[in-house]
Amino acid sequence: MAYVGRIDAPATNPVSPLMLSDHLLRLAEATDGAGFRAIAEDLLALADRVLDRPRAERTRLHHG
Repeated sequence: MAYVGRIDAPATNPVSPLMLSDHLLRLAEATDGAGFRAIAEDLLALADRVLDRPRAERTRLHHG
């Protein structure tokens, strides 16, 4: 089993939402390929949410 040092440790380099979403999509593909379709679908939903703008921002853009 892989060793994880500290899960609560802060990331040293920030990751853009686009990059995070890409990693989640790749993980979803691998998870689906391993036969865990329900988990893969959860990962896809998470990847979508990472790229969603907050509701207030969408409202401001639509109302000018």
